[in-house]
Amino acid sequence: MSYFDRDGAPIDGDRHYALSHDRKYVRVGATELKSEGEPSKHFHVSTVWTGMDTGSREIFESLVSEEGAEDRLVKYRTYPAALAGHNSLVGECMGKLGPGPKLVREIPAEET
Repeated sequence: MSYFDRDGAPIDGDRHYALSHDRKYVRVGATELKSEGEPSKHFHVSTVWTGMDTGSREIFESLVSEEGAEDRLVKYRTYPAALAGHNSLVGECMGKLGPGPKLVREIPAEET
């Protein structure tokens, strides 16, 4: 297995270990979305740097969790693609919540 930093530069296992324990470095985004009208309907979108290449050089991933549904995993090669992908997934989840007021909260890295 190969390791890469957030910029895509190769790193060794010791550096990967150190970076992977820095929550602010790992976190690209974490967003919680709820419908005010239907509090039971909610999503959690989390995007992180994994730094591990298993052959495709996709070192970032987003996980979308929805109550009562299968989790969805999306992988990315670069930080800009991961950030754009996170924002796109948040927008997609907003659409699934339907019309009406929504509660959206960006979750700080310290809370995970």
